[in-house]
Amino acid sequence: MWKSKTLLILSLVWRSVCQMKRKNMYLCKVEIKMWMMENVSELLEKPYWVVDILPKQVPKDSAGQYFKVEQYFLKRRPALCEKFVRVLLKLNCYVDMEVSEDGESWTLNPAPEALEQAISAYMNGGPTNAMLYVFLCFEKTLIVIDWDSTNMTLYNPSETLLDLVRQLVMPEGLYVWKP
Repeated sequence: MWKSKTLLILSLVWRSVCQMKRKNMYLCKVEIKMWMMENVSELLEKPYWVVDILPKQVPKDSAGQYFKVEQYFLKRRPALCEKFVRVLLKLNCYVDMEVSEDGESWTLNPAPEALEQAISAYMNGGPTNAMLYVFLCFEKTLIVIDWDSTNMTLYNPSETLLDLVRQLVMPEGLYVWKP
C-alpha cells in the first residue's frame, strides 16, 4: 500500500513537472515573438559584448596587420565555426534559445545537428549580408553571428550570463570583451 501511494504521488508530481515544462516552453516561445517584434531595434542599441578570436579590440592605428590576419581566419571558417557551435551548444544546456535565420521564424532549442548546420551555413559562405540570430529565452539577450566576421556579438547580456559565456569560450581559445 505504501509503495502504491508513493508511486502515485511520484507519478502526479512528474506529470505536473512535465506540464509546467511544456507550458514554460510555450510561454517562452510566445514571449520571445512578442518581445522580439516590439524590441529588436531597441535591443541592438543595448550594451553589447563581443566573443572573438582576439582578447581585445584592435585600435584603428595599430601597427599590426589586422585585416590580413582576419582574412586568414575567415579562410579557415570551419575551425571557427566548430568553436561557435560548441560554445552555443554548451550554453543551450543552461538556457533555452531560439534560433532564426531571417529574424521572423524561430526554432526553440534546435537539435544540436540543426544548430551546427545553421551556423555552418552562415559561417561557410552563407547568404551575403546575412546574420544568424540566437535569442536566449528569459535572458532577453540576442546573439548575432555575421557571415563575414570572426566574432559573435551578445546584446544585453546579464553579468551572470557573461560569467557563464566567459567560462564556455575559454577552452575554445576565444575571448569576451566590451568595445
